[in-house]
Parts: sequence; structure tokens; C-alpha cells
Amino acid sequence: MKEKEYTESYEWKTIMLEFLLSILLLSLVSTITTLTKEGNIFQWTECLSIGVSAFLIVFIGLHENRKVFQNTVKEYEEINLLKKISLVLLIPIITYILYVIPLSNSFLFGQLNDCIFDFAFNFIRYFCFSGIVSYELYMCGLLFYNEITEFLSVQNIKK
Repeated sequence: MKEKEYTESYEWKTIMLEFLLSILLLSLVSTITTLTKEGNIFQWTECLSIGVSAFLIVFIGLHENRKVFQNTVKEYEEINLLKKISLVLLIPIITYILYVIPLSNSFLFGQLNDCIFDFAFNFIRYFCFSGIVSYELYMCGLLFYNEITEFLSVQNIKK
């Protein structure tokens, strides 16, 4: 099955739906949890756990179809270095936009209820940052997939 056919298939759409729903629901749960327990403060550890969960959903879902997964690994290896660096540089920019700007804008919106304002931005932060973490883990998984499989095959041969 070709890559384009696979991305248009029901299987791929199901994986992406599960990915988005997991990030959405876990972000909502984390936002409500921080509202009640931590005084509405953004928690990086919660964001990391959401990102890892979403990464596992996508990676395992893709890994089930080995041929498509191998094609994805090959396509990622063919991406030039400039695109890879630009993807990595987007992370600090998005972090600045979602983490620093709302803190500086809170004094501009003093008439708004700070709790609701913080709740909304915490949800957006959890959703976006966990998606970024998941994406980075996915790219690392694709990048090191061949090395990991070679290492595991050598270990199996030794046994």
C-alpha cells in the first residue's frame, strides 16, 4: 500500500482521531486537575505525560503496518537538514508565544476573570505543548528506528 493511499485510509484516520482525542481529553483533565490541586499553575510534567501517551498511540498505530512505517522512515531520512532544523527552531517560538505572551498580556486584560483566562491558556498550552512533545518523540523514533532495530537484532543473535 502506498503512503498516500495509507494516509487516506480508514486506518490512518482512526490513528489520527485517537491521537487528537487523547491529547484533547488528557489536556482537559490536566487543566481541571491543576485548577483544583495546584492553584491553576501549568505543570510541565503533566504536559510531558500527555505527549508521551499521544506518541505511543501514533507510533504503535503506525508500527502495525510495517511497510508504510518503513516508507515513513525512508521519507524522513530524505528530508534535508534545513527543514529538520527549522522544525526544531519552531519549538522555542511556539513556546514563547504560548507561555510568555499570556503572562505579559494578563495585565492588559485585568478586567477579565484571571481564573478563566488562566484556565483557557493552560488548556491551550497543554494541548499545543503535548502535541509538540509527541511530534518530537515521533521524529526521534523515526530517526533512531533503524539503529534500535539493528541493536535489538544483534542482541537476539547473541542469545
